[in-house]
Amino acid sequence: MGRVSEYAYISANLRAKISRILEPEFLLKCAEAQDLETLLVAFKDTDFSFLQELYHRTADIKTCEKEVLDNEIAYNSYLFKHTKGAVRRFCEALAVRYEADILKDVLRLWFDRTVRHRNIDEYTPYLHREQIVHLLPIDPILNAEKPETVLSLLSATPYGKVLEPVLATVVEQETVYAAETAVDEWVFRQLREAAEGLAKPDREIAMNYVSLLVDIENLNRIARLKHYFRFDSRQIRERLLPGGRRLPVRESVLADGFENNFAALVEKYFSEPGETKVPSDASPFDRLLLAEAVSAEMREKQAQKALCGNPFSIGMIIAFFIRKRLEVQRIITLLNAKYYRLGKDRIKELL
Repeated sequence: MGRVSEYAYISANLRAKISRILEPEFLLKCAEAQDLETLLVAFKDTDFSFLQELYHRTADIKTCEKEVLDNEIAYNSYLFKHTKGAVRRFCEALAVRYEADILKDVLRLWFDRTVRHRNIDEYTPYLHREQIVHLLPIDPILNAEKPETVLSLLSATPYGKVLEPVLATVVEQETVYAAETAVDEWVFRQLREAAEGLAKPDREIAMNYVSLLVDIENLNRIARLKHYFRFDSRQIRERLLPGGRRLPVRESVLADGFENNFAALVEKYFSEPGETKVPSDASPFDRLLLAEAVSAEMREKQAQKALCGNPFSIGMIIAFFIRKRLEVQRIITLLNAKYYRLGKDRIKELL
């Protein structure tokens, strides 16, 4: 009865919240909206009904995007109030991913201001400033002049130690990649440790999900490191995370040149039998879209599997995180696509 009593309240509440998450089929239909105004009307009976009034008041698509993200963070922070012990720690580890993304945005803006000497004023209003798990001193970081100051400001959070070995190289190498990678790798360690701290069988469910996230992260890294940084096979292998289940990161598996045939890589390790073959001549940008599409498909399947499993388990929480994340990503894609007047066929490809 312990597990049932632990999950009874949160499971019932999450099922109600999941029932309000917009289905992919509905969002695909929204791609046919004539314009942004028509799209916003389509949201009138959903949790995103606030967007119509917000856009009419601000005429600012970035403000709408921020409010959608804030909505997602608020939904997931709700879990902290209704879980405890190891389950709460796992929920916090999931939420830390949002916090880490915010910190990476802050570091990029700080880098643009201090190293590239760019004006960042038009971007700073859209940062999420409310505490998620750790309190980030966002504005002081943006105004810091040196890496040492940034580290000092972050010393009260785990990110101070995480960034200490690499932040100085940001200025020397003129890229924030090392800092972003250090943050990401810490996030995945927290997730793995939190999953390992759960009681069985929650531990197995959570570890399967963490392994899925590792595979997704590695797939995206391969696409981006090849496209943006022109890294060779060895450099890419060195930057892949351990712990995935689909994609082995050993040199004996990912031999030199593996990154040049991204379509074959996806087909071999990520496609299910009978699925549509990936074009071998996909452009670099199409590879990035493919990585996103595969990521979404894998998460959808994981969420559906969790929803069909034991409702009194960590699977319900994982399903909620996945479904809400995918919904928000698609809403933001729709908002921007209609704002920039993309054709409906192109929007459906992006969704």
